[in-house]
Amino acid sequence: MQEVISQNEALSLANKKIKENKFEDACSIFEKILKFNPNNKFVKKKLQKVKQKYLNNKESIPIHKELLINSLTDLYNIKEYYKVISLYDSCNEKTDHLVLNIVGSAYKALKDYVLSLNFYNDSIDVVSNFWPSLLNRGLVYFEIRNFQKAYIDFKRAYELNSENHLICHSMGSVLVELNQLEDSYEFYQKALSIDQTFEPSYIKLANVEMELFKYNDALKTLNNLIDINENNAIAYFNRGNVQEKLGKNSEAIDSFLKSINLDPTLYQSYLNAGTLIRKNKKDFNLAVKYFEQAIDIKPDYFEAFSNYSSLLEEIGDFSLSYEKACKSILINQNNPKAYYNKALALNGLGHVFEAIENYNTSINLDSSFTDSHFNKSIACLLSGDFISGWANYEYRRKRIDWVSRDFNSKELCSRLEI
Repeated sequence: MQEVISQNEALSLANKKIKENKFEDACSIFEKILKFNPNNKFVKKKLQKVKQKYLNNKESIPIHKELLINSLTDLYNIKEYYKVISLYDSCNEKTDHLVLNIVGSAYKALKDYVLSLNFYNDSIDVVSNFWPSLLNRGLVYFEIRNFQKAYIDFKRAYELNSENHLICHSMGSVLVELNQLEDSYEFYQKALSIDQTFEPSYIKLANVEMELFKYNDALKTLNNLIDINENNAIAYFNRGNVQEKLGKNSEAIDSFLKSINLDPTLYQSYLNAGTLIRKNKKDFNLAVKYFEQAIDIKPDYFEAFSNYSSLLEEIGDFSLSYEKACKSILINQNNPKAYYNKALALNGLGHVFEAIENYNTSINLDSSFTDSHFNKSIACLLSGDFISGWANYEYRRKRIDWVSRDFNSKELCSRLEI
């Protein structure tokens, strides 16, 4: 007749085995306890500690695949991935495709993509139709921006399992990068038909719908996501972008502010809210507040400095506008808008020739930048350079807001105070 012992007695016996450096026996006892009480957190922690001692013991025997696989279920932080890698060193089934996939995933989580790919390759060499390794290897290729290889792996995984929402989502993502938006659209829709709660697919689908100019569809997609999770800050941010495209500016501002309430670090929402408030409500002080908050979160945020400089020029604070424009140039020396803003500020300060130099820099960076051409023309005409001034003045016809209007000579002379 088999002797029955209590859990406390079993723990005492396991502790005794640990003191005797019989770690395998201790692991076995802890695992038997967990069979009867799988939710015992104390025993789980003890088992993990013993596993580490077991690995560090010179006389330890190889660890079985099951022990390695079970270790993956408790991966809550980076340290746990290192445990998986350590366990593999003593695993007696190093060529098992599932084991290789698990270790590859640990290296992927640690962003060691070279070793990750090595393990996924080995896993696929053992079992060529093991779709999890194909999917995971594709995700590594996607991360390192080798989209062609990622597509090949995702496509093979899809052929093996076409009803997995992660595979469909991954196919959608790589097709976006390959500029196959219509196909991407279909895969994101299929991913959501399989799992209607998978939030990343809603975000990606709405992005594709915007790229395809299906703004109403994108708005519907994002509203569906918000119905599922009303605390998704990115959903509100993207909805604000769609609403702006649809001309629903007040609603867009509300969406941006809602995203800020949910995630105060979302610096893009501060910028977009400030830009729309400046444009539609003409509340320059509030717009400034949001631009400054965006910069506080992201000190090298070019767009925030650029829009801030433009706003300050609009309200006549040319000195501060110049300062913000110079800061934007330090962040990005190749953006024509930065030099355009600097030129406007210099022009406002009365430094016309320096303004022209910066208009020229802006035009050299982007010869199609009509605002720089047009404003350069005004500066040149004011400074007496009529040849260059009239040549650049023709760009007024390319400005969207000037297409329906043409100055006659009297109006122009009035503007130039001649």
